Amino acid sequence: MKPGKMLLCVIAAFPVIAFLSGCTRPNDKLYYGTFTQQGFPQKTVRTPDGFKDYATPSDDTPLMGGTTKIIKSWTDSEGSTWFQTQATIDFGPYKTTVPKAQTLEKLSKDGKVLEFMWNGVVEFSGKSFPLKIDQRATNYRLYKRVEQ
Repeated sequence: MKPGKMLLCVIAAFPVIAFLSGCTRPNDKLYYGTFTQQGFPQKTVRTPDGFKDYATPSDDTPLMGGTTKIIKSWTDSEGSTWFQTQATIDFGPYKTTVPKAQTLEKLSKDGKVLEFMWNGVVEFSGKSFPLKIDQRATNYRLYKRVEQ
């Protein structure tokens, strides 16, 4: 094949590949928002820049916060979106003792219920993500999205 035709084929194939890869990746935007729970902390706010946790839903000053990176996301057969994330704690009581966390998170199909497990780590590792959601574990959280 001539170099000009090969370049044309590559350029023509790029939008198709981009479209198909977008079809298999769930909507990571569902991950962001404000969620509350009965436990502590009662409110977490997630943005593309990171997270902030608040003791109560009415608090204006966060007690902890940091950056979060979605490492992997997928959708299960029920339509729930799962995330593996890595978080670095920038401020708050755990900054020096557990400066990083890796999570396994499940967001319901409608985006209203967020369950997650977290493991505190000193350094990130592919082997440190929680393997399952265990509602009886001390590192389990259940949040509900705050309607805006």
